[in-house]
Amino acid sequence: MKFTPGPWKAIATAFDLETAQNAIVGSFDVILPAQSMSVPEMVENANLIAAAPDMYEALKALTDLMIDISRSGAINLSEVGYAVIDTASKTLRKAEGC
Repeated sequence: MKFTPGPWKAIATAFDLETAQNAIVGSFDVILPAQSMSVPEMVENANLIAAAPDMYEALKALTDLMIDISRSGAINLSEVGYAVIDTASKTLRKAEGC
């Protein structure tokens, strides 16, 4: 998967002190300017988006681990375990644009 290189971080800028602006930046590029929303909402969205690459990698690693353990026969996943793998796989494909 090829995303804008990280690390991403949420930054606050002060172009206009009355209307605080936030942006998500990665490798010196603005990924998402955050406008037309309240400052608390901008901060929450910026933090979530900035964490997205790390969350993607963590979910992928956990999903791969669950699949490998299941295939090895080390544990027998329940129906719930397979549902979790399915949901995680769909979420990863969504992030990949599939």
